[in-house]
Amino acid sequence: MNKIILGIMVCPLKKGLFHEKGFYQFLQQYGQKHHVTVYVFYPDHVDWKKNLVKAFQYHTKHKKWVIKQLPLPQFIYNRCFYSSSKTY
Repeated sequence: MNKIILGIMVCPLKKGLFHEKGFYQFLQQYGQKHHVTVYVFYPDHVDWKKNLVKAFQYHTKHKKWVIKQLPLPQFIYNRCFYSSSKTY
C-alpha cells in the first residue's frame, strides 16, 4: 500500500520559518498515526524536473524542524497567503 503524502504549502517569513508551527506539528503527528506523511514546504522549493520538494518536517525527539528532500505530495493544503498581487 502506498503511503499518502500531504504537503502544506506556506509562504516564507522574513524572520523565522513560517507561521502556525504548532498547528503543522499537530497535523504531522496526526498524520503519523493514520499513515499519512505530512510536511511543510515553500512554493519555490519544488523541483519539477525531479518531482522532489525541499520540505520541513518536525523532528519530535530533537524538537526542531529539519529539511529533507521528499517526493511531491499527492495533496496540497495551501496555507500560503499573500498580502498583495505584487508579493505573489
